[in-house]
Amino acid sequence: MPIQTTYPFSHDVALAGQPYGMGLHEKITAFSNAVAHFGRGLVFNDAVGANSRPRVGYAAAAIANLSNFLGVAQYTHKQVTGDTPGLTTLVSPQVATYAIGDDITVVTKGKIWVVAETAVDLDDPVHITFNTTTGSGRILGAFRNASVASETTDLSAIARWAYRTTAAGIAVLELRP
Repeated sequence: MPIQTTYPFSHDVALAGQPYGMGLHEKITAFSNAVAHFGRGLVFNDAVGANSRPRVGYAAAAIANLSNFLGVAQYTHKQVTGDTPGLTTLVSPQVATYAIGDDITVVTKGKIWVVAETAVDLDDPVHITFNTTTGSGRILGAFRNASVASETTDLSAIARWAYRTTAAGIAVLELRP
């Protein structure tokens, strides 16, 4: 079997957490305080380490305050060690996450594919889910176009939908802090 030595610039399909296009994207590195999924919004909890990196997670109390919203966890080609020492297996992007203690690339400005709980339109407001009711089907850190009392925060002042979608899944969000 030949060894692959080249890799395409883009994937065949969009994945949550991928930057959209070649436009300007501002990014920071943060410290994961919780398991962080690609394409979900993160909030600032506090600073950690000698460089005072932001410690991020999905903390409900933190995201209730709009100023604590940090950005969206960017997709990466995450690999984990397989059962055989020295070999690795690629983890599906839908399953891969940043683990607690990982350095996370967080997109703070620009267009990025995000997890959307609802279909969205250009003029719709942007809300992020920071708390979920058992059985509600909502996802921590996911985005939606409608508020849910005690479970979402409005981010419309710093984010907008870049394109219309016809169903829940993933959508392009433009962050403009």
